[in-house]
Parts: sequence; C-alpha cells; structure tokens
Amino acid sequence: MNVLYRFQGLGKSFPDGSQLRWAFRNMDGRIGRGEFTAIWGPSGSGKTTLLRILACLDDPSEGSVRLQLENKSIELATLSESNRLNLRRNEIGFVFQFFNLFPNLTVAENLQLPPSLAGRKLHVPSAQELLARLGLDTRLGAFPNELSGGEQQRVAIARALSHRPSVVLADEPTGNLDSDNTELVGDLLMSLCSEFGTTLVVATHNESLKARADSVIAMNTAQARP
Repeated sequence: MNVLYRFQGLGKSFPDGSQLRWAFRNMDGRIGRGEFTAIWGPSGSGKTTLLRILACLDDPSEGSVRLQLENKSIELATLSESNRLNLRRNEIGFVFQFFNLFPNLTVAENLQLPPSLAGRKLHVPSAQELLARLGLDTRLGAFPNELSGGEQQRVAIARALSHRPSVVLADEPTGNLDSDNTELVGDLLMSLCSEFGTTLVVATHNESLKARADSVIAMNTAQARP
C-alpha cells in the first residue's frame, strides 16, 4: 500500500471536570493514497475528532500522525500555524454535513475560494465541466439559498475538489440528506475522487458508505475508556 497517512499510539483527551475524558486511545493505522477510507462508528465515538487531527485542526494528546506527500514526509504536530494553514489550503479539501457554503457568494464564487486561497486561479472550463458532471452546470450564478440540500452538497463536493487536493476529508457528508440524495452524493464523491486520484476519508455512521470503502477505521465507545 502507498500510504498517505500513518498514525501510531494515537489518543485524544478532553478536560472533564477534574479528570480527562478520552475520545480514543492507542490507535494505530494507515490510510492508503488514492483509496476511500471510512471512519465508521456511532455518534460520540471520536470520528470527527480523528478527522480534525488528520486536517491539522487539532493535535493529538498522545501518539503521532505522519502525512506522506510526494516529495516529503510531515509529522503533523510539529508544524507551525502558518505551515498548517498552507497545508490545508493546498493539500486538503473539506466536505461538511451542513454544506458550509458562503451564503452571500454565488456557486461560482464559492468554487473560486479554495484555488484563490492556494494562490491559484480557478480554471473556469474545468469548473463548468465538473458542475455539469454534478448536474449543476446551469447554476453557476445561483446563491446557496436558491439550491436544494442535495444541490448544495454537490456544490460543496465541487468546491472541495476545485484546487485538486491530495485528500478530501468529509464529515458525515450525507448526514443531512434524504435517502435519494444520500445515494447520489455518495456516488459522486467516490467516483470523482477516484477519477482524480484523490484520497477520500469519510467520517460516517452510514452502513452503505462503509460497505463501499476500500478500508474501514472502526471507532467505538470502548476506545474512550481510560
């Protein structure tokens, strides 16, 4: 396996009165480059916490996470804030449960954000082709409140891929959708990441998404015990 992420002895704790509450402990694992990995488990099992650590939005309380890019290997916890920001802007795309589109920006302007933050220009024909693949090629000038929930999540997928990141991290991307849109959004996210060679990591409790993953990181509340 060509590894993108490797973590060892990973744990994350939070203050709980005079004690510590562990979201998880003693986790070892790896995420393959170009693969679809599901972080699977019930609510409260630490899925989002692990995703935040992979995104450099949080540090582990113990253990280490190493990211292997094409030309360098990075220990995430050692990065400065500016290097973390650059890493997120250039290498990571995000998809959230509640879409997180900017309401005062059009679809086209929302798509422009990641490339702009990474110091690049959005290639408009490519963006239009991507939106056409998502069934939204006539919606470039629309605002988020003019779109359905399923359409907003498809725009979020296009935005996550617009700067061609190494990895897309998706936190319950189908959790706020009906069954039809859940199937559609899952299909689109997996097929586009596969086509672009982008690693996909999804935190989910959806059994269908879990069944289609190349590998599964199973989270459970037992891991949270001290």
